[in-house]
Amino acid sequence: MNAVDEAKTPKTRHCTTRSRSGCVACREKHIRCDEKRPSCLNCAKKKLPCHYMPKIPLRERRTKARPGQQMVWSVTQSQAAAVITSPDETSLMTLLSDVMRPSGVFDPFDALPIKMPLRSKELLHYFFQAGYGFGPFPRNPDDCLIPITQNPDLLQNTLLVSGIHYARNKGDLALFEPTFLFHKIQCIRQVNLWLGSEPDKNLQTKCARYISTLAITEACLGDFEAAESHLNGLVVYLDSKRLQTGQDARGQVEDELTSRYLILAKNVLHSTASRVRDLIANYCVARGIKEPLKVTEYGLMKHKPHLHDTSGTISCLKATRMLPFFFGFLPTERMPKDVDMHMTVTVLRDLTRRADPRHANRSAYTNWKIWHSGDTPRLLFALVDSHIESFSDKLQLPPQGRQTFISSWSSFCVTMGMYLTNVVELWNHGLPIERRLRYYTIRVLEDDIRNGYETLEHMDQETRYTWFWKAFVGSLTVAQAQSADYDERLDGMFDKFSKYIKAFTRVEKMSSWDEAKKILVTVVWPMECTQDEICTKVWARLLAKH
Repeated sequence: MNAVDEAKTPKTRHCTTRSRSGCVACREKHIRCDEKRPSCLNCAKKKLPCHYMPKIPLRERRTKARPGQQMVWSVTQSQAAAVITSPDETSLMTLLSDVMRPSGVFDPFDALPIKMPLRSKELLHYFFQAGYGFGPFPRNPDDCLIPITQNPDLLQNTLLVSGIHYARNKGDLALFEPTFLFHKIQCIRQVNLWLGSEPDKNLQTKCARYISTLAITEACLGDFEAAESHLNGLVVYLDSKRLQTGQDARGQVEDELTSRYLILAKNVLHSTASRVRDLIANYCVARGIKEPLKVTEYGLMKHKPHLHDTSGTISCLKATRMLPFFFGFLPTERMPKDVDMHMTVTVLRDLTRRADPRHANRSAYTNWKIWHSGDTPRLLFALVDSHIESFSDKLQLPPQGRQTFISSWSSFCVTMGMYLTNVVELWNHGLPIERRLRYYTIRVLEDDIRNGYETLEHMDQETRYTWFWKAFVGSLTVAQAQSADYDERLDGMFDKFSKYIKAFTRVEKMSSWDEAKKILVTVVWPMECTQDEICTKVWARLLAKH
């Protein structure tokens, strides 16, 4: 072939398949990558660090089991890798191990206490900056912000809460889903590690904090079965540890904190489950759907605009932002003090009025209005604020002439959950809760009522009325639980509550249910409700019990 022919011959371009999953170095230089691991051929020749961007296909994530859908906290490395697996894609844990594997690239600004792969820093930035409009922070924001960025446990939990907030705000986890799943798996693995350790109050509190956060996370994302599994497992764990550790002053504070984490998670779960059920029922009624959607389907449609209005969404976002403050570190060298629960009682009165418990069959629209009133987020604000105040060394004096409701935080919040479940019938669809969790919370309440019993005559009237409200709601809960799901341990509990109620009637020189109801109304109680007949019978049993 001569030079002329050679010049006329068109040059053939070598076509190569475009790679979207090559290493970072090859993609930046726009050259083909053979995608070998741990280092591709190009990087190996040039002695460059070889990194791959994690890619987790959404279609595969939705078809495989996720953490939390397995046996509670039972995640080994092989199981974690099986969470997201497909023939064509590398598993989640393999991809994440590549991200966390030491390499030649070093970030001098990576000073946070845990690994922050994928979009972790971006998610944290969103929570504290982009989501600030859904604030406000309680008191001084630095009181929580600084510990979060310095403590690995708080930071890990905050990242889960950040994922919840983003999902509710934007409609789904979107680009943050791999990041969210990574930190969720890390939480579960950490819990498994602690479960196998020696008894230690500090670890017990950390474990309770992680598990409660996981339960709240699952509830907010619509997986109520997983959330209940977390809570029930936590109760079993706390019962097993209760007799293995000492009861020094610090140990008592740690016990109190673990109870508070469980109590808050329980209330979030039961309120969210009821909200979902009512929203779906209202959605079906409005569109003439005769067969109601299953609650499990809520996970696929919970963020759609037609399920809630703007005010409801913003209220949920505000409430979600409060969670890190509840789980933030508090001084453990002193026991928390009793606090004025006035703000919480105010919200409970509004919820009672809106729920209209006079009617046995409230419409779905009635409950829908409750969830969109903003009362439940206000309730969470009040609970977090009083929780922080109980550990404060400053005494908050109420305005002169304002009614006060002095109580321990745990016993009041336990009673609040019982009241909203058994009297207003708003929490947990008005159904009894699981028996282990029920017994645990009743025991927490009875401990506080017993302590108040010793000083009943010396209490001021408002504090005594608050004590009585807690005692009677506890008695009603025990009676209703026994009729629905008999537990012989609760027989002894009812006897104790009977003793406390009788002591109150002697101090107040009263005995009729009408007199008792007037006192309950001074705290929070419906003037009329479907439970009036049951309350009358329970009152008679309490006074007749020997």
